[in-house]
Amino acid sequence: IKKHVDVYSKFLMEKQLTPEIVSRWNGEMIVDKEDQMYGYLKFNLNGSGWCARRIIDSAKGLGDGERFYNRGTRTLLGFENIKSFETLLLAEGITDFLALSLLGFENVVCTMGSELSEAQAYLLRNKTVFILYDRDYAGYSGAIQATERLKQFKAIPIVLELPDIDGEKVDVNRLYCENRPALESFLKTETTKYQQFDSEFVKNLKTNKKENLRFWKTGLPTLDSILNGGMTTGCYGFTGDTGIGKSTLATTFCPEFVSQGAR
Repeated sequence: IKKHVDVYSKFLMEKQLTPEIVSRWNGEMIVDKEDQMYGYLKFNLNGSGWCARRIIDSAKGLGDGERFYNRGTRTLLGFENIKSFETLLLAEGITDFLALSLLGFENVVCTMGSELSEAQAYLLRNKTVFILYDRDYAGYSGAIQATERLKQFKAIPIVLELPDIDGEKVDVNRLYCENRPALESFLKTETTKYQQFDSEFVKNLKTNKKENLRFWKTGLPTLDSILNGGMTTGCYGFTGDTGIGKSTLATTFCPEFVSQGAR
């Protein structure tokens, strides 16, 4: 019992997790040596299978050397979060998922590995999904695969590449342990860069307090008013029927910008 307590406590301390967050997501340490999953942190997924992560080196498991398991499930860890949010964070590993939960993110789900199955992608249909896989070859390849699979189910996938620390593998839990404020700032900045609707973009532009943005007047008072003073850093798109005046509109902007010192 002492050995199990020591190993489990060391794991939680190393990953800066709590027993409470593990229990919240129906996780338990398997300490019965007769159990096939002895030595694993196992999570029951609301009757839809289970996933597990090896904690003890001498763990049994279902195969030699496997660190993660996702058995008998076509769901996602955190599946219950999906119905409550239109935008979701998709984590690769269990400890990444738990770290994000501890940070207060409720819109998190986890694939329990770097491969998103079709069944899992289906659960995320019509959602905007920020993919937060590990910064390594497996994570990058998995993120690209997940992007294509999510598109099949009319989701909007956005891959967020985690910051490079030292050229080695970087995952969410490592960032959480080494610099929690930096991780929170990264997620807040990256997830607010992308909006599906122009009204949300304009709203965020008007309330942007973080950056000192330079606005260039278009010369059209109504448009300048809508854009909070003019155009600023970013990409603007104008659409309309042939001959309606898109090119003329763009041409009128140019001398206005130049007169204000723009290139």
